[in-house]
Amino acid sequence: MAHEFLSDDWMDAVKAIRDKYADTGAEISYKIRMNQVITDAPFTDDEIRVYMDTTDGTMRMDKGQLDDADLTITTDWETARKLFVDQD
Repeated sequence: MAHEFLSDDWMDAVKAIRDKYADTGAEISYKIRMNQVITDAPFTDDEIRVYMDTTDGTMRMDKGQLDDADLTITTDWETARKLFVDQD
């Protein structure tokens, strides 16, 4: 079943896949704490705030924000989808 990028269902599916394969991936050597602000999502009038944290050697991504992030990126939903889903 397809889920709309960054919807609650999509985030739940991403977490389930990540949890299922947690023991099979290589450790991430680059450490970063990044907040992302996504605007103009087609399913909400609100901004979507998500974060990525690799400081423990794995990639953790979830909705919300990190305190003291290394950087914050703001982009529109379509650009974020092209980067994350299409890898364009």
